[in-house]
Amino acid sequence: MIKTVIFDFFDVLTFGEAGWDYVAEELERASGVPKEMILKQLYSEETKYILGQENTLEFWKNVCGKLNIEISIEEFSNILGSYELNPEILSVLRDLKNTHQLILLSDNTPIASEIIKNDGRISSLFDKMFFSNEAGLTKRNKSRKFYEYALTELHRKPDECIFVDDREDNIEAAREAGLRTILYRNAAQLKQELGVNLKMN
Repeated sequence: MIKTVIFDFFDVLTFGEAGWDYVAEELERASGVPKEMILKQLYSEETKYILGQENTLEFWKNVCGKLNIEISIEEFSNILGSYELNPEILSVLRDLKNTHQLILLSDNTPIASEIIKNDGRISSLFDKMFFSNEAGLTKRNKSRKFYEYALTELHRKPDECIFVDDREDNIEAAREAGLRTILYRNAAQLKQELGVNLKMN
């Protein structure tokens, strides 16, 4: 029986501009440094940052400092923590919350994690949130460890959970960990597939 639905954050709960492409575009606009060069530096530092091995000050220095981008840490943090919530998905979550435990599981940065935790529109819907920078684990490279860690913390069996994510590699790893999965495309498709999966209980 499905008791818990676990959601990714970016590109599932959110839409619009987000991620490193958006960060690079904003930094290019502010500095004139080519986007490709900024992306290369972001990608070289991102693993340490999303695993919590590097704080925002260090990340800012290692990205903006090394590229001579003159932007304050406050402006940099605002760019990193930017997102736009999808109201259709929030409506789905509100309906689900009446019958199921809702969990957020996200590869995320320290600055974005703090903003998300303090956003009442999100925190009011989820029973628990797991962030890569706090757990020291990531969904990257098709690793099952983050899912297994969450299951242990939740005292749930894999077949009691559905995991929703927009990335096929994450879905594959979650499925290998024993969870039911939904590859997210849009709100209508999510509603339909949740309905099918939850009726199978």
